[in-house]
Amino acid sequence: MIKKILKSILWYMIFYVLDIFIFSCLLYKYRYNLDIAFMDFLYCQFVSGNIQISNCIVTAIIYFVQNIVEVAAIAILTSYIFAYILNREPRIIFPDKLVIRHRTSWEAKNKLTLGILIGNRNHYDIHNAVCAVTCSYIKQENPLLINSEFTLTDERISLENYYRFSFDLAKFPRQVLKDIIERPTYFDEETIAVSITGNCNYIGNSFKISKKYKLSDIVYDEHTPVISHIRKNKLTGNNLVNPFTKKVIKKIDWNELKKIVEADEDKRSASVNEIKYIIKKKKKDKSK
Repeated sequence: MIKKILKSILWYMIFYVLDIFIFSCLLYKYRYNLDIAFMDFLYCQFVSGNIQISNCIVTAIIYFVQNIVEVAAIAILTSYIFAYILNREPRIIFPDKLVIRHRTSWEAKNKLTLGILIGNRNHYDIHNAVCAVTCSYIKQENPLLINSEFTLTDERISLENYYRFSFDLAKFPRQVLKDIIERPTYFDEETIAVSITGNCNYIGNSFKISKKYKLSDIVYDEHTPVISHIRKNKLTGNNLVNPFTKKVIKKIDWNELKKIVEADEDKRSASVNEIKYIIKKKKKDKSK
């Protein structure tokens, strides 16, 4: 955001210099002091503008147009700066790895999924948050072979601090599941794009932030991260409560979002066998 604001100011400064130069060229012929050089005239226009100009309709029109142009430029600059401030992207934390794990929530307990733990480091919630996974990888052959291309989404009405978006592996194409297991290395282009869209801050502006992964970034991890900790009063040991919202104050360990604890060989093998079963079942259902 700061870079965009500085860039806008730089463009305005360039415009301002050109504005003074162009209108000084137009006004130079109407100066009272005929001995003054153009560069001195231009310098005075930049510094003070105290140059005696003949009072005629032409100079009045030139000054009027110049004022209109400068006011319009200031208005445009101000609108851009406010737009950058109000529409800045939220601070989203993406994981370093994509995780294959069994869900623990009661409505989908033990379902094998691809989990993506997303953090929201803003002071406001993200509404209508949608996480989309788009997989596309290409092998250069003659003709060009697109091995797979598909998109899955998961959504949440409100994302406060963090949330693990989950994608049922049973909804993935068979070939993608095979590639997750076999990890082929012959692809020329390999992309698993994860994007987060939604509405944030108090005016509800829309945003989209993405990060790209590869098949090698998929790991098996069954551990449950402990991200949120309730803050305690050091003297009494009681939970700290926000006096305005009456909610318990929690501390978020943001480093925990990226922590990876890979499953042992037995759990990893069990998950691989489960993926193979899903592939076999998909093949059987297709042949019916």
